[in-house]
Amino acid sequence: MFGDYVQIIPIPQTKWKFWDDKIHTAYCARIGKIYKISPDQDNLEDRNEDLVFVEVYFTEGFFGTEAGTYYTFFKKRHIIKKTAYDYQLDRIKIDKSSELQDFESSFKKKRDEIFKEIFNGTK
Repeated sequence: MFGDYVQIIPIPQTKWKFWDDKIHTAYCARIGKIYKISPDQDNLEDRNEDLVFVEVYFTEGFFGTEAGTYYTFFKKRHIIKKTAYDYQLDRIKIDKSSELQDFESSFKKKRDEIFKEIFNGTK
C-alpha cells in the first residue's frame, strides 16, 4: 500500500473529529501518494481505522506558500485507490490549466491595448 496512488474523496467529511475545514478540505478530490500508514491511537484493534498519510503536490501553492508537496492524514475510508496514470494525468491537467490561464491573461491585456489604441486614436 505504501507508494500507491490515491484520490482524496471529493466531499469533505466534517463529521470526523479530526477533519480540518481548511486543510483537509483543500485536499479533496486531489490525487497523491501514500507515504505512511500508522494505527489510529483511538482505535488500535481495528485496522480499517488506520491513519493514512498522503503526499499531494500543489502547483498553485498551499494557503499562500510556494508550490510543492504537502502532507496530511486521512482514514482509509477517505481515500480511493488510483493508478500512476491518473496521478500523471492530474498533474498534467493542473499544469496545463495554469499555462492556459496565464495565456488568457496576456491575451486579454493585448486585446485591451489594441482596443485602446483603436478607439483612442493613439499609437
